[in-house]
Amino acid sequence: MGTIFVAGTYGVGKSTLCNKLSTALKIPDFSAGDLISAVNGETYRANKVVRDKDANQNIL
Repeated sequence: MGTIFVAGTYGVGKSTLCNKLSTALKIPDFSAGDLISAVNGETYRANKVVRDKDANQNIL
């Protein structure tokens, strides 16, 4: 299976959809924050404040 990419604005249910797909299809799910954190070690909290948004976009 390839990659399933889900995008949308804040609060529309992306995480809910991805969690359900992950369970149903038995595949892992990752948020953009998860992927960026794995590369640069920055942890994102509820306020989602980042040090360098341009660098984060380049990571993605």
